[in-house]
Amino acid sequence: SFEARVDGAKVRQRSASFADHFSQPTMFWNSMAEWEKKHIAAAFSFELNQVEDDAVRARAMNEMLVNISDDLAQRVSHQTGIKIARAGPRQTPTPSAPSPSGPLRDTINPASSPALSMDKPCLNLAGRRIAVLAGHGVDGGHLAMSIKQLSKLDLLPEIIAAQAGTISASDASLHKVNRAAHNAPSVIYDAVIIPGGKSAAALAKSALAVQFVMEAYSHGKPLLALGQGELVLEAAGIGEDSDEGVIVNAVAGDGLADLTEALREHRFHERATDRTPAS
Repeated sequence: SFEARVDGAKVRQRSASFADHFSQPTMFWNSMAEWEKKHIAAAFSFELNQVEDDAVRARAMNEMLVNISDDLAQRVSHQTGIKIARAGPRQTPTPSAPSPSGPLRDTINPASSPALSMDKPCLNLAGRRIAVLAGHGVDGGHLAMSIKQLSKLDLLPEIIAAQAGTISASDASLHKVNRAAHNAPSVIYDAVIIPGGKSAAALAKSALAVQFVMEAYSHGKPLLALGQGELVLEAAGIGEDSDEGVIVNAVAGDGLADLTEALREHRFHERATDRTPAS
């Protein structure tokens, strides 16, 4: 710094960038993977399909979405039936400070940032919640090893059974049930393990258990079936060859190692899920 005389009137004025409402949302949209864009468009469509006032629906489309991305607007229009009819010229963002690699964005195609997308491997698995579907007669070795190995990795395994209380494994050991099935929505778990044993046949006949697995599959989550646990996948119409992230293994140690690697991929979004319901 250096000494200098400054003259003029002091005023309170916002930067012109405060008038730019759309370049950041556009950058966010441009940064998304295709599966993320589908989720975003579906979310907008879900909310707008609940709006009964046509004027509100039209404003959301023609004063907001079209200024973020034509692609986003077209996707939402297709799912909601809201027509795209701009009343005036599309708003263009105000240029901002340049980045080392060039302008941060332009008024036609703002830049993207890989930091904004979740479409990348996960390095830290700590805290991921794993659903272990079990019942009376579950393979004691499968269950004990699953809980032990997952806990070592700072993952959070939860035993889910038809009722709360305890279940008796094939080796007569007792295990506390963390959640009764009716209180365990699939959406709060990052992966599913189905141990072998007599309990697998009962789970395969349980509509609640089959629905749980189908939803987890539709949401792209890793699934591991140990031994007879494959019966539940078959009841859900899911085979070992259905997709990456579906693991069938009679050896618990190998299966858990494969599940850990699948968890690092976070989700498997290329699955064909039209035949499987998801809430």
